[in-house]
Amino acid sequence: MIDLSFENKLTPQKGRVLISDPFKSSEYFERSVVYLCEHDDKSSFGFVLNKPILVGIEGLSEAFHQEPVKAFKGGPCEEDSLFFLHTIGDKMKESQLISNEIYLGTNFNDLYEIMTPDLLEEGAIKLFIGYSGWSEGQLEAEIERNAWVVAEVDDNAEIMLHKEDLWTYFMTKLGKKYHLMTKFPLNPNYN
Repeated sequence: MIDLSFENKLTPQKGRVLISDPFKSSEYFERSVVYLCEHDDKSSFGFVLNKPILVGIEGLSEAFHQEPVKAFKGGPCEEDSLFFLHTIGDKMKESQLISNEIYLGTNFNDLYEIMTPDLLEEGAIKLFIGYSGWSEGQLEAEIERNAWVVAEVDDNAEIMLHKEDLWTYFMTKLGKKYHLMTKFPLNPNYN
């Protein structure tokens, strides 16, 4: 018999990703990858990396005219708010280093001044609508129930620029058993 359980060898921490189990069905977390921007004993938050949407931001920057740009559904919290990660470093004031030269941006004036379609396309800036958040002990309880497996991020391109199916990519990085799980239908009853 094949063991198909998630085995968490890593604990959640800032700069790691959470990979949802193959059968998790929810609008935000179905076959999702969440980049953790913060994790401590009080709370955790991050962004779903692989749920793209198109948003119009022409009013924010003259560089964007009428064309919508790709952003991501970051999660179910504050769905009417814009957030961003970037790799621009010191050029963006008040940014917080997460890891692997990935920063959480907080200064929207700087963002609007330097943001261009090229910076989005090159993976220097990644936009999110909403975020994913957990209260004290909530994420650990979900991991205990095997809703998530925690994985390392080896390179900022995995977060900022990866163009493949990100969930399958990270599952495959975990090894043969996890790669096999990527072949399962979302609902096993459909098989």
